[in-house]
Amino acid sequence: MSAAVRVVIVGAGAIAQVAHLPALRRLPDVDVAAICDNDAAKAQALAARFGVPDAYDDIEDVLRYAKADAAVICTPNHLHESHVIASLAAGQRGRTRWCSPAAGAPGWIRRAW
Repeated sequence: MSAAVRVVIVGAGAIAQVAHLPALRRLPDVDVAAICDNDAAKAQALAARFGVPDAYDDIEDVLRYAKADAAVICTPNHLHESHVIASLAAGQRGRTRWCSPAAGAPGWIRRAW
């Protein structure tokens, strides 16, 4: 059996709370390793609510220290591009290998996918 996929959630808003986290928690081979939001208290509260071990308030920190295989971007649409690029750049350094959503990324990133 392969190891669980370690996922970080970037953004602690409604879409993370009502869609992504409940779905990810039901998947047997997924470990939600951390939640990141620029509002640290919000990230910590959501992590406690869903039993996620770590919370961060800086995307660079979560990508550097959470040892994630994947990043699920749950931030407002206007932030997707910078968060997708940061997540993919972390993958180039051997950490995050997959990032969602591609739809929020600029065309050149979607084509490279």
